[in-house]
Amino acid sequence: MRYHEPYQLLQRKLKNGKTVWLYRAWVAPNKRTSAISTGCTTKTAAKFYCDELFKQGKLIPEPRKTKKENPQTFADIAKDFWHWETSSYIKERLAFSDPSKPAISRQYVDKAAASTRLYLLPYFNRMLLSEIKPEHVEQFSLWLRDEKGLSGKSVNNNVSVLSVMLKEAYRLGKLSWNPNEKGIVRKVGVASKQRGRFSIEEINALFAEENFEKCWKGHRLYWLVNYIAAQTGMRIGEVLALWDEDVFPDHLHVAHSYSCHYGRGTTKTREVRDVPISPSLYKFIEPFLGSGKYVLSQTQGERPATPNLARQALTRALEALGIDWKARGLSFHSWRHTMNSILRSNGIADPLTQRMIGHASQEMTERYTEFLPEDFAGIAEIQKKLFG
Repeated sequence: MRYHEPYQLLQRKLKNGKTVWLYRAWVAPNKRTSAISTGCTTKTAAKFYCDELFKQGKLIPEPRKTKKENPQTFADIAKDFWHWETSSYIKERLAFSDPSKPAISRQYVDKAAASTRLYLLPYFNRMLLSEIKPEHVEQFSLWLRDEKGLSGKSVNNNVSVLSVMLKEAYRLGKLSWNPNEKGIVRKVGVASKQRGRFSIEEINALFAEENFEKCWKGHRLYWLVNYIAAQTGMRIGEVLALWDEDVFPDHLHVAHSYSCHYGRGTTKTREVRDVPISPSLYKFIEPFLGSGKYVLSQTQGERPATPNLARQALTRALEALGIDWKARGLSFHSWRHTMNSILRSNGIADPLTQRMIGHASQEMTERYTEFLPEDFAGIAEIQKKLFG
């Protein structure tokens, strides 16, 4: 076998014009180290330097010790997790979703950030991420309920925000247990909330022309906002988000929702749907068309009616009819509950009802079902019977 020196000297000229000598040592018959500087400017000095290293057994340097990362705390991952502009989590969610139906909304992010600031950070703060276990999440739930006095629904909403953060930590290998595993974290019980619904007689009385002044004080705009919701079961934000281009003689195209703080965005479920309407409803909507923008507006389409004023107009109308809306649990959202009940009680299939109302349910097949206009004929008949 051919003998070779335990190292090889190399000459390198620096930018300042000086020459420095480096060496590469053999670590195996066909493998050498990368070039290592001797710090010497002459070959003789470099050879002497390398021979001395060889005698001391230090010609091949020890592997560098990688700097051990400090264990991450919950506060470390929470710092910018919900920051709209800088969060890598938010950027990835948006990048891998349909731009027309973004996987995450600014409204949700702001609520999650508030939840993190008010409850998650004060509780977990400097706790090591690797030490957070399912039992800690359940203890957090009880702390929110018993110490902070939150309702079961609010507790579970906060735990859902925490779960999103822990799932991302698990995905990145920073958490040993999988928060996605069903049943690993138990939710607190939520008291069922009785939602009021309107009777057919009350609906007729509220929208009867002879009661218009008495109930609505001449405010046709807020009368119409409620009339649309009554006939379609649309959410208040969806009603207010309608533009001229969304209104057709026989249906409304529901693709957006409006809020005073965030403006016009996607619907709650990020789904687009067409909702049938009766000829009488179109007759009342038609005079409001023409601005090219918001239909239900007092500012020539620049911005829609105020949601709270629409809600207040309804409660005043109910009071004018002597209806105790507080005791009955009636609100603007009751239009959805009422229409849902009417459709189901009249034999409209659940998938069709779900599609019209715009409920999102993983158990229902309507998400994967395409409906033709004639499929809504039964709903149109019910609307015509109720509203003319």
